[in-house]
Amino acid sequence: MRRPVPTLVRLTAAIAAAAAAAAVEPTTNPPGGSSVVTPGGGASANSTGARNTPSLGRINPIGGQNERQVVVHGQLDLDYLSQQNYTDGNDDLPDSVNEGRIRSEFGIAIELDDRIEVRTTLAYDAEMGDDTESGVDDDGNRGDVVLDDAYVVLKSFLGQSGLSLRLGRQPVAWNLRKNYAPFLFDSRANDPDVTSWDGASARFGLDTLTFSPYAYALPDRSKLYGVAVDWQPAQAASSNLFITVSGNIQYDLPVGGIITESLQTFYGGIEWSFESGLDIYFEGALQRGSQDGAVEFTGYGVSGGVEWRLPTPNPVVFGVQYDLLSGDDDAADSKNRTFINPFEGTSDTYIVESEKYGELLKGVVGNLRAAKVRSEVAFDRANRLRLKAVYGLYQFDQDLGAGKDLGQELDLSLIWQYTTNTTISLLGGIFLPDNGFTSIAVDQTAPLDDEIWLFAANLLVSF
Repeated sequence: MRRPVPTLVRLTAAIAAAAAAAAVEPTTNPPGGSSVVTPGGGASANSTGARNTPSLGRINPIGGQNERQVVVHGQLDLDYLSQQNYTDGNDDLPDSVNEGRIRSEFGIAIELDDRIEVRTTLAYDAEMGDDTESGVDDDGNRGDVVLDDAYVVLKSFLGQSGLSLRLGRQPVAWNLRKNYAPFLFDSRANDPDVTSWDGASARFGLDTLTFSPYAYALPDRSKLYGVAVDWQPAQAASSNLFITVSGNIQYDLPVGGIITESLQTFYGGIEWSFESGLDIYFEGALQRGSQDGAVEFTGYGVSGGVEWRLPTPNPVVFGVQYDLLSGDDDAADSKNRTFINPFEGTSDTYIVESEKYGELLKGVVGNLRAAKVRSEVAFDRANRLRLKAVYGLYQFDQDLGAGKDLGQELDLSLIWQYTTNTTISLLGGIFLPDNGFTSIAVDQTAPLDDEIWLFAANLLVSF
């Protein structure tokens, strides 16, 4: 249950007091293992448009070998956002948005001994000067505080040094590629206030293989069960070959107003990074299962591309990518060919895809083809100031009634790594809608062919 802002003061004080006590209280066993807990499968450290995962910094007064390890972590994420024509693609209909947004996180991770670690994070997420969810309470406070994550990690479980178990509310992000949001499951998808899922997961390392079974209760009240297997061959360490597969089953998933019986998703991904600077990646998934006893799921989705880091004094990157998510070509037959993927985190472009900045396709399930070209140029060797450009051409896989061509988008970002933990960004995007946009526009009362645009300024401080 979410509480008003005064609760944040009391809880923050309690967390700080607990951290201080834990930092000086001796334990019977010396600390061991990492006190930094990353989301399952390796969450993106800076996924474009998706919620960022803050890096954790160790604090001192730790002092002695027999004292607990304590990490204070958090972030402050500030945005000024201006949007135009998101709902209608028409300059004559007023739907502009100009607002500030704020998200703040504060928490601690305490390593009680070499086998147990506990983490808790509180978050506050609202529009600056207003909050459309809770309004203003009797004390004049705006916004809500949420329990963003709260979980325990049991290391060396059952005496197995390679086995760990995580229980509670935990971040989930099964990334194939570093710094890119997940193709399949991301607890930050759809920009929620609470960016974690409730459940249990485990990790077991066996030579070059890592097994990760999991079970989660999802925000749409469905249940997700699965197991992922990661493989990084020892002989491929110099070329950074990484292969991952997973099998998943979801129950009680709402699809088109129907609570489905079961949806099975079989996923595979490969990334191969070479010392020459070339990075090749591909991931895809097939779906089976029963929608309502009479209709079967037969959807699929794929994404792949190439990225090249040029051997120049200042970092320069070029990349191309193609995505295909199947749509259903016959709603009257016994097969649903749509790729059902409500918790993807893809945010390659700001307007069409970004989880954080609008996502025009939020109401579209599967049914998409996209070709993307990206480039990034640094103005210094340390890569502290860089310019990024992304172009995306979008089509529907199956016509929704107004044509397959959805439109094209161009984004530009100027990113300044002000310090190790602080980033300042200026970003903008323009989307040129085509005939297919009429099928998904919220307001369809006029011709929908004017440009949709976005501008934002972001300050992100993580600690």
